[in-house]
Amino acid sequence: MIAQADIPNFGPLLEPYREFWAEYVQRASDTARQMFQSATGADADPRTWQRRWLEAVGQSVDAYLRSPAFLDAMKQNMDMMIKAKLQADDFTKEFARNANLPTASDVTGIFERLRSVEDAILARLAQMDRRLEAIEARTNRE
Repeated sequence: MIAQADIPNFGPLLEPYREFWAEYVQRASDTARQMFQSATGADADPRTWQRRWLEAVGQSVDAYLRSPAFLDAMKQNMDMMIKAKLQADDFTKEFARNANLPTASDVTGIFERLRSVEDAILARLAQMDRRLEAIEARTNRE
């Protein structure tokens, strides 16, 4: 173990970080020592060690993924991705407009107009067909 006298003075800015990591290493060392000391009998089974390790990692990852800092970072990341997508779409539309290229909305508009023209033509053809049938019926009676 590293004695306190062996650690140089880091100054007031870095001292909290040094204390945190020193405490972390001390706790990790104590936990590892306890685990190895109790590794007798059933505890020495590799599957038991693997299960314990996976449970510990699972709890750690779960705690990290649910932490407010991680969730805030994810929210900021998603907001930035949405903003970048909107900017890219705006750029694409502006470029297409300036280059006189058709956009998806232009093509959709054309299809809608063609559909309405088709409906009008079909309605007019149906009307003409009814008139023609009426004329044929009159000529057949005479």
